[in-house]
Amino acid sequence: PAAARPSAAPPAPLAEARAAAAAPAGPRLDLNRATQAELETLPGIGPTKAALILAWRAEHGRFQSVEQLDEVRQIGPATVAAVRDLVMVSPEAP
Repeated sequence: PAAARPSAAPPAPLAEARAAAAAPAGPRLDLNRATQAELETLPGIGPTKAALILAWRAEHGRFQSVEQLDEVRQIGPATVAAVRDLVMVSPEAP
């Protein structure tokens, strides 16, 4: 008999468990409404970066996209990538 070849993909239950572990727990944090303390819960965002996000928001207004975080001083592509699935931008209120 032929030897069984290892599967390229993990078994479905394992793949589902990995996806669940990678998914954010609970609702995403709204960049346009988040407080300093809420921003500090994000990976790579401490008190200084949280304050810079709030300062950017005060100066420029609402974030139009998550990618605009890259415009905040001291926040680069790696930080944006780390928080992308944990944050969102609320639509502008009517």
